[in-house]
Amino acid sequence: MTRPIAEEIARGRRAIALAQARGRDTAPWEQYLAYLEQQALLAWASELAERDLVLSLPISYVEAPLRTVTTTRVSWYAAHYLKTIASARLYREYPKLCWGQWTPPWWQGREEDALGALAALREALSDQDERET
Repeated sequence: MTRPIAEEIARGRRAIALAQARGRDTAPWEQYLAYLEQQALLAWASELAERDLVLSLPISYVEAPLRTVTTTRVSWYAAHYLKTIASARLYREYPKLCWGQWTPPWWQGREEDALGALAALREALSDQDERET
């Protein structure tokens, strides 16, 4: 995660907590914070995908409800999820490209699944790093 995004996320969390303590509506701030967190996740995934990292021991994470992935090829999975997100955004922006069951709402679901899988992958890698140290 790049330092400026991480700093902005930390500042945003502090500002939201302070504003909530004063009884202010923080909904727009929370939306922007969620956007920043998503950008940080995508940046992390992009860096991981470029590293072509293959672990010596497999890790497991929940890719989607009722679907657990156990793999050593973490960079491949990061790239796969990024490709899914990019495709979903393209098809939602240009719905005339969609056909059959693959409608913009279907693609929205795929994007949400891929974002959730990336977050789970990042957490699994973080947990593994903590166990190794």
